Amino acid sequence: MTDLGQAIQQLQALEQGDYDKEVAVEGGLEAVIQKFKNAEFSARRTIEKDAMVRPVLGGNPDVPADYKPLVSDYYKALAEVKK
Repeated sequence: MTDLGQAIQQLQALEQGDYDKEVAVEGGLEAVIQKFKNAEFSARRTIEKDAMVRPVLGGNPDVPADYKPLVSDYYKALAEVKK
């Protein structure tokens, strides 16, 4: 069973009043929260691995033509050496 499945199962047990038993066996609510965090982290890593976001060199071709000179001026201003 995955961390998410275990966390949901433990949360349901806590909700039904089996809190004392869960605290002794599984660590209680803090353990459930940690399992939710682990599941979220794992899901995020899986999603981000498939959609790696990397810097794009050469500009974005989706910039409207009217904005291209402004973008160019912006990057030139950033590149100027300030004295």
